Order: sequence, then structure tokens, then C-alpha cells
Amino acid sequence: MIGVPCWPAEAPGEAVRDLAVSVQASEPLDTGSGNARKVLLTLATDFARQAHKDARCDLPARLPGG
Repeated sequence: MIGVPCWPAEAPGEAVRDLAVSVQASEPLDTGSGNARKVLLTLATDFARQAHKDARCDLPARLPGG
């Protein structure tokens, strides 16, 4: 799960809102390689980046790379 700060310009009040993005594998992953974790982390980060953009957040996403 990745939490992303979000404060949409259209939001009433001053409460900071957070977006939460999670991914879940539909099949067991090969935990012997670090590749499965990397793929899921990349997928969650990409989804979080898109959700932040779609929500038109004023706060920076502070997500790694990309």
C-alpha cells in the first residue's frame, strides 16, 4: 500500500486528504526473487501517480522516479 498526500484545490476547508493505493497479487508470487516485489511496487507507484494526477492534488506526490 502506498499513501500519497493530496489536497485538491476544489476541496472545502483545510483538511489534508490522502490517497491510498494498494495492489494484490491474484496468484502466489515467487518470493525467492526480488523481481516480484519490484513489479508490484512499480505497479502501485504508477497507479498512485495517476490517481494523484486525476485528483488534481495541489500537494506534491513525493513518489520515487517516473
